Amino acid sequence: MKNKNRLMPVLLVQLLFIVLSVGYVLAMAPHGTLVARDSYDAYFHLTRIQALNGIFQSPVNFDLWNHVGNGTAMFYPWLTVLPALPLFNLFGAVHGFLVFLGLVTYATLISSYLSFRHYRKGQWAALLFSVLYTFSFIRASNVLYRWGVGEYIAMIFIPPLFVAFRDVLLEHWSAWVWVAVWFSLIVYSHVLSAVVVGVCLFLLFLGALVGHIGQWQYWRRLWQYAVAFLATAACLTVAFWGPLLEQQRYQPIQGPSPFDLSKSAHPLGSLLGQSLTIDVRSYSLGFFLVVVCVGILLTIWFTDTEGRILGGFTLFLLLFSTSVFPWAAFKDTPVSIIQYPARFLGMFSFFALAYTVRGLAQLFEHQHHVLASLGGWAAVLSVLVLFGLSARALWHTQTLIPQPWATIANDTVADHLRQFNQRDYFPANAFKHYQSIESHDVLLDGKRVKASEVFTSDHMTWRLSSKKSGQLDLPVLNYKGTQVLLDNRRTIGVESPRGTVQLTVPKGRHDVTVCGAYTAFSRVAQLISLLVAGLVLWIIKKQSQATTVETHTR
Repeated sequence: MKNKNRLMPVLLVQLLFIVLSVGYVLAMAPHGTLVARDSYDAYFHLTRIQALNGIFQSPVNFDLWNHVGNGTAMFYPWLTVLPALPLFNLFGAVHGFLVFLGLVTYATLISSYLSFRHYRKGQWAALLFSVLYTFSFIRASNVLYRWGVGEYIAMIFIPPLFVAFRDVLLEHWSAWVWVAVWFSLIVYSHVLSAVVVGVCLFLLFLGALVGHIGQWQYWRRLWQYAVAFLATAACLTVAFWGPLLEQQRYQPIQGPSPFDLSKSAHPLGSLLGQSLTIDVRSYSLGFFLVVVCVGILLTIWFTDTEGRILGGFTLFLLLFSTSVFPWAAFKDTPVSIIQYPARFLGMFSFFALAYTVRGLAQLFEHQHHVLASLGGWAAVLSVLVLFGLSARALWHTQTLIPQPWATIANDTVADHLRQFNQRDYFPANAFKHYQSIESHDVLLDGKRVKASEVFTSDHMTWRLSSKKSGQLDLPVLNYKGTQVLLDNRRTIGVESPRGTVQLTVPKGRHDVTVCGAYTAFSRVAQLISLLVAGLVLWIIKKQSQATTVETHTR
């Protein structure tokens, strides 16, 4: 009977999370179709997921990206979106994506719920935080409008990461391994989110050192585990960043355009003004978080030390996300990789909601049950109503993308994905000649020749007749590791003047095949990540066994 009583609340929470996840999907696609609104980002993400067919054999896909052998998978992390691929194959790209969104939303609810339960040990507060965090305005903007797939997947791992990091700062040193695990999963989800999260971790790390000046034993241990974290996270993720750097050293790569942070940063007044609307296209705080900001300013003076640190850091991140911070000083520096400072609004949202729920939980713990419950219910209802209104308003806005591309339906999306192309991560030379490459011009000594072509996910074959020997330039991008077969025999392929694959062919009829492949360095990097992942699992198992023994001893 006791087990049944314990199990019932768990089942009710799971049922609630399932209902909320389905509701989120319906808000995204009430008619079972997706919409490309102001950009083709929707097609980029759908294509990059579909292009993961054969990813373990080759990082280059020839079946999609207009059949030019685009290597996006080498430059854009894909591990945490890989579960979407079987859903695509089973349900179709659109319906598979919606099922995946439901699973990601459910995982976000579970992750934030368990993380806050670890933080405050209360079910009511954990439930409140999970709903507020998952249905926050920032996440709604990433999901419903911006198609920030990597960003909202990364949001699954942010709550457990900072709970584990807090444990480390409170001298529960064994939690360092979880910090490395959660951070690595963020890297494998979205690189820019990892940069933003890394900045926050670094600032809090410095704050902990400053707060413990004179406690040199604490400093020594904190630095010790900081080095362990960096080394472990680097090894866990070398399977991604190692091959990326290898390709960039091999040849210049055309990446996304850099931003001037001082120009892309919103003025504080403008950000707050835009937040008073329900338009998720504004990528602002949203009305609820404006109210939360006011609440922080009013209550931060009366809370405890941890509350003041949490509230102060939250307000700092708000200013850090705007032009109040002197972003012009970081022009043309590696920091500009974040593209626009508003990316820090996601972290602001996380800490602001944590501060709010923490305050309500303290009210509840101090026997102010009615006041805390009213505040919690008001917060949840406000966020859910604003989310619904924002989704509804977005569905009634005009799209800038013309039909038939604006509406993405399950029965027509396959043809659109095959036609879709984007030029980020082209070799720089190929970017200059993209027109002839995308026109599939096969050149022999610089002159166009006729050739039939057949493609699969991991290779492409041309059949042609040559009246003389010469240099054959194929319309497929040249990356390090690309393999070339001439009449089923390996031959040497080099980079052509237009950044594509070139080889010498003798006179006669030939079949030429170009295959994508991982380099030897890439395979070593993957092996390192797998071995370190195994080591991390062993460390976690040992820690778990030690905790169990300690519990039984007590």
